[in-house]
Amino acid sequence: MIRYLMLLLALIAAPLSAASHVTPKPNARVGSAEKPYTSSGSYRWMDDNKGDPSGTVIDHATVSANQRGVNLEKESANITIRNSVISGVKPQANTIFPAGIYAEHGRNLLIERTTIRDWTTIVNGKYRQGDCIDAEWGFVGLTLRDVVLSGCTDGGYDSKARNDLLDRVTAIGNKKSFRLWYSMHKATSIESINPTEVHIETSTRTDGKYGMGAGSLTAQRVTFRSTGKQALFSLGPNAVINITEGCVIDVPPGTPFVRYHDGGRASNVKLNLSKTCAMDAKGYAINTPVVPAAAAPRRGFDAGQVLNDRDGDGLVKLGAAWAKKLKLPTGTTVRSTGGTWYEIAR
Repeated sequence: MIRYLMLLLALIAAPLSAASHVTPKPNARVGSAEKPYTSSGSYRWMDDNKGDPSGTVIDHATVSANQRGVNLEKESANITIRNSVISGVKPQANTIFPAGIYAEHGRNLLIERTTIRDWTTIVNGKYRQGDCIDAEWGFVGLTLRDVVLSGCTDGGYDSKARNDLLDRVTAIGNKKSFRLWYSMHKATSIESINPTEVHIETSTRTDGKYGMGAGSLTAQRVTFRSTGKQALFSLGPNAVINITEGCVIDVPPGTPFVRYHDGGRASNVKLNLSKTCAMDAKGYAINTPVVPAAAAPRRGFDAGQVLNDRDGDGLVKLGAAWAKKLKLPTGTTVRSTGGTWYEIAR
């Protein structure tokens, strides 16, 4: 009897697991702090071609899929994804355009405290697709808050969406950290770490098909960190870059500050930058002064998954198992800094 009760308790505590996709329904709730959700092996995990997910809240979900994690093409609205991890399974064929989140049509998507990673394609001798987030012109109202985008073979955040906001978003190890198309994109704080090609790229459409023109950015703070000499900016014609509060630049000597593509040039772009976003006479990025370690903000560590935040306040007190895994004392309280990343709170 005792053994039976122990087994029953273990089943109750275990994450809700699914082998494939979910069927979208309005106002659905998928996962929670009390009952985390896991799924692996689907082609598309949530696809609004299969039903209307408007009003859905996805919370404490760990999902892996082949082509898309969340696919929004049918004017779905008011969807929230929080405290979750959405991962690609393995490199896919270039022709299927894998993406963690694909938002083509719809409105009002909030993604917070979530990691989206490893959406990749096989080496093919051509341009490799694979975006952590791919947002198209038909999507209006996209907010990312405390989000980490990593390991994708094209864009970390690849967006033509209108009315988007990047609020403390970090892109790590993607080909292009942030690809911004056709209109003005807004950010509070964004961080680009070790892209393989460029930190921030803007693109311009001049045929009027989408009603807007130059991809542009207005941000309070931007951080650039890399061990290679990837350009900080690659700009198309008529791009406008506004950085109001400052940059953190930590790149090798000789890193280009800006380069141009598809008709972009110094005479047809506008750079309105704070004093800490600077280049020298040769056009190379100037690193910002090193902050003493004691005063530097702590990026913290990657726990590998979103920890169970039962109170919803971003703080998690570690039990013995997690403390051992993270090599911290039992009872340590950690604070979420975005996605699966945490820092010690006390």
